Amino acid sequence: MHKFKTKYQGIQLLSVRESAEPGISLSSPKAVCEYMKAEASADREIFWILHLNHQNRIIHKEMAAMGTVDRCSGMDIKMIFRCAVISGSVSIMTVHNHPSGSAKPSKEDKKLWMMIGLAGDLLGINVMDNLIISPNGFYSQKEGEYGLNKATQNLKPRKKAV
Repeated sequence: MHKFKTKYQGIQLLSVRESAEPGISLSSPKAVCEYMKAEASADREIFWILHLNHQNRIIHKEMAAMGTVDRCSGMDIKMIFRCAVISGSVSIMTVHNHPSGSAKPSKEDKKLWMMIGLAGDLLGINVMDNLIISPNGFYSQKEGEYGLNKATQNLKPRKKAV
């Protein structure tokens, strides 16, 4: 993990990036969910941006924001695309987790996705998908589908204690 610190008017900001393993190609929401399975279990909402080249291979993974148990507010559209422009990313995917376990998008999620799509269109950067991940499954905006994580597909409901 690379950390870049900058100072702005006495406030220290931290930018977090991870170099991706060479050759990882994200061809489906399920592949993204598998790649991000550790992040799905975070105890607060975290918003990630996956920067992709023309072959849908990850250039790098960037943590754009960290929130609380039920929201990740204050997302700045400029910051979402800043690194994509600098790195020459052809496409991006946004991924954030829902610690509650539900992958259902909120009204705020849908509004943010709309603004990200508009900005991507203006900048000529393809927004491949916006995903919500959780320990129990995922939601893909582009495919409009819910899916189960591999780890939870074969789980049976727990019996209630008497």
